[in-house]
Amino acid sequence: MAADAVSLIVPACDESGSIEGTVREAVAAFARHGIERQEIVLVDDGSRDDTRAVMDRLGRELPTVRVVTHDVNRGLGAAIRTGLSAAHGDILLWVPGDGQYAVNDLLHGLSLLDSGGVVVGLRRARGDVARGLVSRCFHGLIFLFFRFDASRMSGLFMIRRAVFERLRPQSGDVFLNYEIPLLCVRHGLRVEPLDVTLHPRRSGVSKVVNARTIGRILWEMARFRLRLWHGSDR
Repeated sequence: MAADAVSLIVPACDESGSIEGTVREAVAAFARHGIERQEIVLVDDGSRDDTRAVMDRLGRELPTVRVVTHDVNRGLGAAIRTGLSAAHGDILLWVPGDGQYAVNDLLHGLSLLDSGGVVVGLRRARGDVARGLVSRCFHGLIFLFFRFDASRMSGLFMIRRAVFERLRPQSGDVFLNYEIPLLCVRHGLRVEPLDVTLHPRRSGVSKVVNARTIGRILWEMARFRLRLWHGSDR
């Protein structure tokens, strides 16, 4: 495992008040775990504040940090996909730029990652009431359609590049974070749970609980269900 290169994707939109703290914590976490071959790919998803400027400064200061950008906001799933495409590592993982999840927690999952499967983060604590209600409805639909318990899933995942390329997930939005473990189950691969703590946001507000994102998630879920029916995921 020590020889594997690890790529951390950090998507952010209007997170100028939190992105630097998230990156500094990630750098410290890599050092704490003794991971020398690593990179941090920052994805600015069409921010309207100073997020891009902060990212660019971090990219100049820290040799392991690279920055990629969207000119307009395309959503969390698209930002993650952009980061995954830009990453060079053998192992791929992500955390949001708002500081709600510690990279150190997620890196403990390296010991769980085998050659064929995915490690998924399970929340130890719930978020705000509105987001919790939306999540419960969403997770209920996942169980109804796919018989998969996603009730504590944070959306975080860790996966080997070779497995990701084998699965070929197609979702362009937040459903990507659930499509990957669902595809693992479909292909008979392991889904390893890892408890992660949900911390208060460092700054800003959630960009997930809105009608646009919810509509995209439902659309992607329906598309995936149709792919399973037609067997086109293999």
